[in-house]
Amino acid sequence: MNEDLYQRIISQRGRMGKIGERIPGYRGYQDAQVRREADHLLREHIAGQFQQQLNRLPDIESTLLENSGLEWLDNTRDVKSRMTTFIERIRTAARGYSGLFANIKVGSEELAKLYAFDEAMLRYVDDFAAAIDTLQETASSGEGIGSAIAALKALVSEADQAFSLRSDVILGLAGAEPTAF
Repeated sequence: MNEDLYQRIISQRGRMGKIGERIPGYRGYQDAQVRREADHLLREHIAGQFQQQLNRLPDIESTLLENSGLEWLDNTRDVKSRMTTFIERIRTAARGYSGLFANIKVGSEELAKLYAFDEAMLRYVDDFAAAIDTLQETASSGEGIGSAIAALKALVSEADQAFSLRSDVILGLAGAEPTAF
């Protein structure tokens, strides 16, 4: 998916991009800019996927209310707040921008690491879907609601911590590959 997105952006470059390819050193700079834009678009997609999962929670809260689960609404509101904050962190994260005079330089290797973190976030979307499915089932049955909410909270925290490592990559503070997700 990352390569398809990158190719789509490359193919949409205008005439200025073709002229710039004749300037020594400009092509590498321009390609890096395109990769940064692709990174931004990918994160927007990921945030949208998480938002779809978050949008399922009001229906679960309705189910809880119908089944006398009023006591759990504060917990579900807390989960929604944490998820909303997490989604906004993804949307507003630094693009790994590196202009001609930027202090933080993000090269191809760093961008590849950022893509690896974004791919890990896509795996977390699947984990969120499964956890929310479980919460929906427990809300309907009335059993295990607390455990399901606790698991979802823990998942939000884990995903948020994993995303924090992304900033470390941009700042050059992390040396390990993000394969432990």
